[in-house]
Amino acid sequence: HLDHCNDANLVVEGMTRGRTEQRGYLVGSVSVMEGHDGQPPIITPMHRGLVSHAETARPGESARVSGTRVNFLPTEHRDPTNVGFKMSTSAGIVTYYTDSIRRPDLVEGLHGSRVLILGVTRPRGANIEGHLSTDDAAEIAKEVQPNLLVLTHLGLKLIREGPEAEARYVEKTTGVRTMAARDLSKVLIDKDIEVQHPKKRDRRGRARGKRNRR
Repeated sequence: HLDHCNDANLVVEGMTRGRTEQRGYLVGSVSVMEGHDGQPPIITPMHRGLVSHAETARPGESARVSGTRVNFLPTEHRDPTNVGFKMSTSAGIVTYYTDSIRRPDLVEGLHGSRVLILGVTRPRGANIEGHLSTDDAAEIAKEVQPNLLVLTHLGLKLIREGPEAEARYVEKTTGVRTMAARDLSKVLIDKDIEVQHPKKRDRRGRARGKRNRR
């Protein structure tokens, strides 16, 4: 869907330094890479040819990306080719699970994640079809028990409710460390997991940073 892949071709152009170098690794679902149900692919043939390697992600399959094993997880969404990504790194498993519903067999695939990044579009009590809410995130956190849960892909209604408040609710009810993603935030994963948020400016224009390590 467009809210996930709108800038994909532009990212390829940047990654290949304005189409001057063949470089980079591109991974996308069937609808992004090949097209689906009569719709053309999001990635143009020209842009696909610019990268060093391109991989179509299909549920149940895996690939090695820059030395890291990535398993492609099934989802249930309006785009039936949609996948999640489970990455086995030297610092533990990092899983990014995008738009889907919460279903026992799907949640099973998230087990073992040290860091779990969930696409949570809706706040508590406001579920919509094919997406996760904060209620779903809490139930998943209870079952999977990651060291860090990150809420991202926040919808407008959730933003109006307050992402930090929703994250605090999940952490309080599950005991799982939870954060709401912010633009330009970083999660550094080693022996400890450190969260770095972008610096804010005070009234005099001075930068104020914030770090959180556990």
